[in-house]
Amino acid sequence: RLREGLPTLRDRSARDAVAWAFAGARERSAFRLTHFSLQSNHLHLLAEADDRRAISRGMQGLLVRIARALNPLW
Repeated sequence: RLREGLPTLRDRSARDAVAWAFAGARERSAFRLTHFSLQSNHLHLLAEADDRRAISRGMQGLLVRIARALNPLW
């Protein structure tokens, strides 16, 4: 969930930035992002992983990529 007062995730530039982050997450073999729903102030994700460590590391990496993509925009 985004902090109150930030722009919507459905804005074209934000949507493109999140898509870039998702593309990077797809490169990991032990973590798979299968479906997502982009809401105005949060995301819904369905992901698969080989084990608990892979899901934890995959989500951490994905969130870092999203933050790095969105922070310069905002």
